[in-house]
Amino acid sequence: MGSIGGGLASLAAAPAMAGEGPSGIDRALYFDADIRDAEFCELSIDSTGRVDFGKNVTNPSMTCPDAFSWYLFTEVVKDEFWIRWADEVQNWPKEPWPLCTSAGGNCCDPASTTNDRDHCPYFPATGMADALKNAAPLLGSDGNEKSARNQRKMVSRFFEENAELVRAGAPRGKGVAPAVVKSSVDALPQCSASQIKSILPEDPQSIGRVLRQTNSEITIRNAPFHDYLFQNDLYNTEGLKNTYNNNAGNQSANAPFHQGNQSAFQGGTGNLYRVDLPPDAIMIKSNWVSATLVEAIQRRYPKETVQFGTAEDYIRHPFMTQITTANGDKCKLQDSHYLMSFHVSSKDIPQWVWATFEHKNNPGRCDYTGCNDSFGFLAQQPDGTATNFIAPHQRSDQLAQSSTVLENDLQYAPGAVSKGLKTLLRAQGVATGQLSGVFANSGDVAWANYRLKGSQVDFTDHQGRPTHLGNSITEAGFMTRSSCVGCHARAGAAVMGEGDKATVNTIPLGVFEAELSEFGYQQSHHGVPVHAWYYQDNPSFDLQVLQTDFIWGFLNAQPLAQ
Repeated sequence: MGSIGGGLASLAAAPAMAGEGPSGIDRALYFDADIRDAEFCELSIDSTGRVDFGKNVTNPSMTCPDAFSWYLFTEVVKDEFWIRWADEVQNWPKEPWPLCTSAGGNCCDPASTTNDRDHCPYFPATGMADALKNAAPLLGSDGNEKSARNQRKMVSRFFEENAELVRAGAPRGKGVAPAVVKSSVDALPQCSASQIKSILPEDPQSIGRVLRQTNSEITIRNAPFHDYLFQNDLYNTEGLKNTYNNNAGNQSANAPFHQGNQSAFQGGTGNLYRVDLPPDAIMIKSNWVSATLVEAIQRRYPKETVQFGTAEDYIRHPFMTQITTANGDKCKLQDSHYLMSFHVSSKDIPQWVWATFEHKNNPGRCDYTGCNDSFGFLAQQPDGTATNFIAPHQRSDQLAQSSTVLENDLQYAPGAVSKGLKTLLRAQGVATGQLSGVFANSGDVAWANYRLKGSQVDFTDHQGRPTHLGNSITEAGFMTRSSCVGCHARAGAAVMGEGDKATVNTIPLGVFEAELSEFGYQQSHHGVPVHAWYYQDNPSFDLQVLQTDFIWGFLNAQPLAQ
């Protein structure tokens, strides 16, 4: 196939308000509006499917991060991540058994497809292959359902006939928390109309914050990620403790020399000194909102703020969401869910590549930090020129000595799809269909309604300014300081105590710091990590927190079942 796109030309900044030059907001956002893809980026795909990002481009994730992010988008969609990848309970079982040894007994074998799923990790694409095959007639639906009633029947049938394929999620709430267990959500009653109304405040800080507190956040990981955890005994806290002790022991006895990692490979025995996922590992944090809740939100809030569009505009799939009301009651929303946004993180570089995508209709999609995409969808300037950056909405504060301020929770123009992205989607078979189905598939035309909010590959830019990335749902309430790589750098584990009584703290460093937004929400870390988080300030600089390779999911790890 031919060339796909190229670098953007130099672009003039658009004034915030007619008749005026750039506002203070515009000037501050100049540093978030940088063109991420170099002029040398020119993605192409040949007839065999081989991808090239441009002549002499040897590290596309760093040189062409936006084009690379869209390539990741097509790859994970082709792999049907929402149903074929492992969720956090499948990565880290709640009552884990040990890895199998010659001693026998209850154990988990990475080479087996018949492990006990309540006690061992399993990967749906292999562990539930028969279930996926049986569900294929429904999952292969082309979207040509004749009525909403027929669509509801199909969703109900999926819940009845394919229970083991149904995932359950819950809002993250005020911080990171372990994933919910599907059986506990399944036992809950369906949420009543009054319960749904109770979780939709009259005057929220933002619609994104409402969605953050009510969506089904489901984090899933691909096969290389899953296999690394399983084979290296990192699906339980005992294996994590062994890695921590190896690292601390080597530092104490052999400084300044490090021990090389020896991960389990082709049946070998793993002996880890640090958590270091393979380069093809990918993790996705996805935000799905119940169709019932979407309808309630549209009734509750002003039309100028909430215009989600039709069900056919969204990627949809049956899920369960655990809802907690203000008085602590729990209920579930079990129906078709809409994909509102998702983060994609790939280990192509040591600090991971971070990209976040949002549905074009999300209210406040480009609030605070703007939207930046130099490859896929180009924004239009007032003079008709194309730009990589969509600036946040702004207005006057109406004071006598007026200032320009942010105007939040409105929608943004969808932008114009680039020729390059059209060709990439077509070559990868993504969004090539004519219809949007009740059950998502890679060809679903609704995939064309998602936009790259931005990409991130380092803690700071080359001048030392902290980089930002977040989406309007997952990071709602702390978008101004949001940094995917900065936040995830705090993911770690600490061993407390010694010997047989030692325990593992899987979240010794929290997500939030002692900083507040103007509204009062705590803020996450952005910028470079702090060395003192990980090592004690004593003469021997003892290890206190082992970084877990930017993976918050380890907070789901549990001790071995007795």
